[in-house]
Amino acid sequence: MHELKSSTNAVRLDPRRVEHLKAIGQKLGLSNAGVVSHMIRQQIAAGVIDLFIPGITAKAVPGGVAIGLKPGQETTFTHEAARKLASTIRGVVDGTEAPTTVNMDHGFMVQKQGQGFRVAIPFGDTGVSFTPDLMLDLADLIEKAAE
Repeated sequence: MHELKSSTNAVRLDPRRVEHLKAIGQKLGLSNAGVVSHMIRQQIAAGVIDLFIPGITAKAVPGGVAIGLKPGQETTFTHEAARKLASTIRGVVDGTEAPTTVNMDHGFMVQKQGQGFRVAIPFGDTGVSFTPDLMLDLADLIEKAAE
């Protein structure tokens, strides 16, 4: 058995499956973790599972969207502010926004950090780190709640 490890989790795979992951990754230009994320996003798009990020909330509430990046800590944004946060996340991830974007009007910060990203809501909070694919999922969650 081969074990793929991250800082908090391990997945045990037959070495032949690891070779499959590597082959897919080579074709798609992704790491093993990127391949797994790609497959998860495909299943979300196909409706096999709902879009969610464990420990994160983005839900419609009267007058806006409540977003919680940490347990027991939710910030309510207007629909406009939530959509701006989602578009800023996408912009920082794809490089069309500054690597550190602070929006004082709506009270948030989105920042590139090494290979990952950090979102701080409200602005001034320490924030929560995300991989690029989870950042895009977060933007999707926020946009869905802001509809």
